[in-house]
Order: sequence, then structure tokens, then C-alpha cells
Amino acid sequence: MTQANNTNHAKDVSMEIQRQIIIVSCVITLVDFFICYRHSYMVYMTNDDAGIQNLLNGFTSGANDPAHQFISIFLGFPLTWLYELMPKIQWWFIYSQFLMLVGIFLINYSFLCIAIHCSVKKGKKCWGNVFEVGIILVFNIAFSIPSIASTSFTVVPALYGTGIAALLFYSGYMGRINNRFLLLMLVLFLPVLFHRKNTAYVVLCYLFLVCLYVFVKREKSRKSIWTWAICVLISVATIIAFVGLDTIYKNQLNGYEFAEFNKARAELLDHPRDSYDEHPEIYEAVGWNRDSYVMVSQWCFIDELCNAKNMHYIAANSQSELAKPSEIIKGMIVDTRERYILILSGFISLASIIIIIVYANKQNLLFSLINIAGTLILIGYQIMMGRVLYRSLIVVLLPAFVFESLLGFASKNDASRRMAKIDNTMSISDRDAYIGRLKFCSVMTGVALFLALHFAILQANNFINIKEICTDKYEDNDDTVNQYLITHKNGFYVMQIGIKANVNPRLLYTEDISNSFYWGGSDYYSHVRKRVLRKNGMEKLDDESFLQDNVYIISGERYDSSINDAEKEELAKNSCLYAFCHYMKQLHPEYEMILADAIYEGMNVYHFVENK
Repeated sequence: MTQANNTNHAKDVSMEIQRQIIIVSCVITLVDFFICYRHSYMVYMTNDDAGIQNLLNGFTSGANDPAHQFISIFLGFPLTWLYELMPKIQWWFIYSQFLMLVGIFLINYSFLCIAIHCSVKKGKKCWGNVFEVGIILVFNIAFSIPSIASTSFTVVPALYGTGIAALLFYSGYMGRINNRFLLLMLVLFLPVLFHRKNTAYVVLCYLFLVCLYVFVKREKSRKSIWTWAICVLISVATIIAFVGLDTIYKNQLNGYEFAEFNKARAELLDHPRDSYDEHPEIYEAVGWNRDSYVMVSQWCFIDELCNAKNMHYIAANSQSELAKPSEIIKGMIVDTRERYILILSGFISLASIIIIIVYANKQNLLFSLINIAGTLILIGYQIMMGRVLYRSLIVVLLPAFVFESLLGFASKNDASRRMAKIDNTMSISDRDAYIGRLKFCSVMTGVALFLALHFAILQANNFINIKEICTDKYEDNDDTVNQYLITHKNGFYVMQIGIKANVNPRLLYTEDISNSFYWGGSDYYSHVRKRVLRKNGMEKLDDESFLQDNVYIISGERYDSSINDAEKEELAKNSCLYAFCHYMKQLHPEYEMILADAIYEGMNVYHFVENK
């Protein structure tokens, strides 16, 4: 066989292997989705995703709106166009699932490419693939399945963005990167930025770490330095431009009041602060009483004294400090989702470091330590901010897990030359010692992977069994409230926060509920609120608005008008509904709140009427 024929044969073999890897990656990814669709309830992790979809499809305000504060308008506009074109399809959920599908496929593909490359290079001398198989299993069980089963607008871009980072790692490792490929990576990264910019910033940290790894490993010339520098500058400039345009558009749309109020609300409600009983003078200094404190604490912002200036003042003068790191870490241990994913990540890091050390790859060990240190810094930042949630923790641990695993894969691959020299240059004693270290490595990594797999199954089980939490009853209750609002268009309904779980993407309506909104929330003073008020003939929502004949309150709390004032005042210390009624009684003593209707047992409609 001639040299040309040998080359063509090698290319054919390589293409065949690539086709097989693509097929296997697709099968693994589809199995993840099949498991979730077959055995899970398929919900949103929080009602934030429902808020996004209901704004895009027009259910909230009666008009398809692309400008939700959590996503970019560059994503909002095409999705609203799809909702206008085909309103009976839940495009937000479908798009989120598609991004995860692409991300999971790319990660599995990158894992398999490096693993198969390792096996092909070393042939029979390759000391097993326990590490590679274990990593792929852990990733799909602990990260893929939970993310698919419980969709979150923060996790979706992290999964997709990590897939981009994994592809960049593999391509750079194999020396297949050029200028066009780097620009393609930038284009592919944009959906991450559009979906959730805070998540994009985290993923960017790991993307730059991957770029640094590939550059150090492959690039040597001065020309390549300039090429990488220019690509980085273009990427940074592009990100700044898109974020800037999105911010300018939303600021003009929502106005200064919304931005200031939202910032003050986060300062006051997202972090510990003094209670009214601890330091009433702080609240009374801005005109708040106990009713105001209880109402705002439970996200009722009706009182005109609940404004950005007063909230800034209370937050600045509160003597309560952020929760101590030890308390936050204790809370992370108590929360099963966070505990399992942290322990799992620890075992994977241990297994990867063992692999890297045994195969004596100093460069990969350095990047492994940088990866671990950077991850701890990002988690530490969340702890110091006093706010660690599973959906923010997973955004950090997911790319860290994938990068650490790829380093382990690459370390085994880089050892192929050393493996080949065992029979040629090593003495029998050296060879036996080296084989002994490999066996020890396999045992240790096997134990670490077994423990990681154990916690991965526990983690997946938390999400697969989410149907036990979000039962059909809750779905029916949400639908009942929505149907009530749709069929009672003559009234304007102000809902207490927490009325609907709104985590079921299957609840899709072609009619809107623009005759209602919550009496608080992160979108207070936004353009959406203003639009809904104008549509219902109102300029603002204040205490006098509730005296109108067509304005009602929907609450999950039961209000008993028959009890005496002293009992009502006592209940108002903890109940938002009673605090609101007491607040209204002080301003309008001639009015009283009565039960107007019941949507279902435990969900009531109230109305203020004048005393006769």
C-alpha cells in the first residue's frame, strides 16, 4: 500500500470514528431527555421562567413584550415574533430545552473525542477507561438530568456555555483552531449572553481559562499571540456593545424610577436587616410603622412611603450584618441539592488530580489548581454576599467540573509516549513500579468515581421525583386562578405574592390576564406595570385604588372580619393581609374589607366596601 493510500485510509478511519462519536453523543443526550420526559414532571425551577414566558407571549400585559429584565432584548425580540406567529407553542420552554440539548451534546462529544483519541493512540497499552466512563456517567446523571427536569434561566445558559467551552478545549487540544473558529466560538457564545448575562460572566471566566490553556499548550509564535489578543479584544468589545445596548434600551423603557427602586429593593430584601422589633427607630425615621414593615417584608409595595429613598435609608442604617460564612456553609450542607453537588464535585476533583499526578503532567496540574482556586473564589464571593442558591452554585460548579474532567482526560492522553516507552527504555523493575502506580491510580479513581456516582444518583433523584412536590393539585390550582381572571374581565385583581407557583410550562393561554398583577415583585414600576395600569384606566396603584368598585384582592390568606380590632392588630404583626387591612383602616376608617368570592378552597377574593 502506497503512502498516499495509507494517508487516505487513516483519514477514512478518522472520519468513521468521528461519525461513531457523534452518534453515541446524540444517543446519550437523547437518553437524558427521554428519562426526564418519561419519569420527571418537567417544571421550571422557579417562577422567574414563567414570568419571562408570560411576558413574551403576552399573557401578563396583553401584548407580546421582548423587554424582560432578566433576558436580553436580542433574545426577547425573536421569541416574541415566534409567539406572535404561533401563539399556541411554548417557545420559551422549547428554546431553553434546545439550548440544553446542544450544550449536553457538545460536552458529551468533547469527552468522547478525547477519550477515544486516547484509546486509539495507545491501543492495548491504554490502562482502561474507568475514569472517562465514570465522568461521562456522573455528568449526565448529576448535571444533565436535573437541568432538563427542572429548567432554570440561570442554569440553561451555563449548560450551553460549558458545551462551547468544552468544544473549544477539544479543538484547541487537537490543534484545530484558527481565526475563523475563534470568531465562530464568539458567535456561539452570544446566546449565553442574551439568556442571562450574570451567568455569561461566570462562563466567561472558564472560557478564558480554556483559551489560556490552549494557547500555552499549542501556540508559540509572536503572530499567534497577536491573533489571540485581537480575538479577545473583539470578544470583549462585542459583549460590552450588546450589554450596553440592552441596558440603554431597558433604562429608557422602564425609566429611572424602576432602576432605583429595584436596586433599593434588592438591598433591603435580599439580605439580612434589622426587624421592626429590634430597631423601630430606623423605620419610624422614614415614616414606616409596623404595618409598613410587615407589608414590605412580604413584598407588598402599595404604601407610597415604600420608595427607593426610604428603602436605601433602612438598608444603610440597619445594624444586621450579612450572614456569617459558617452559617451559610451550614445552610448549604442542610440543603440536599447543594450538599450533593458539592460533595460530588469534590470527589471528581480528587479523581482528576490523582490522574494528573500519576501521569506526571505538571502543566495540567497547574491549570487544575487554577481551576479549583478560581472556583473556590467564585463560591466564596457568593458566600460573602450572603446569598448562595443552588441555581447560582451550579453555574460555577458545572464548568469547573467539565474543565477539571477534560484536564484528566488530556493527562491520560499526553502520557501515550511514556506508555510506549515502557517496553523500550524501562527496566523490568521500573516497568513493574509504573504499572503498580497505574493500578493504584485506577483503584483510587474508581473509588472516587463510585462515591461521586452515588451522590449523582441522589442528586438526580431529587429532580426526577419533583412530581411529588409539584403535583397535579397545584397545577389545577394555578389553572383555576388563571381561568378565573380570564372569565372576570370586568374586575381588576391585585394578587398577593405567592398566589401561583407558575412552574408548569404546560399552562399556556392564548388569552391574557392584563386585568391583574401582584401587589409587589421585582418588576414593580416597570413599563409592564405601567401598561397594565393604563389598560385598566388607572395612573397608579395606591390605597385609594382599592376603594373603587371594580378593584379586588386575591389572597391565599383567610381574613375574618368578625373578630375584634385587637385580634386583627395582633394578627397584623405577621400576616401581610391583616397588616394591609390595618393600614387601609388607618387611612380609610369608613371602609372595611369583605369576602367577595372564593376561587377554590383556600384562595379568596376580597373587596373594600363602605360601612353602612
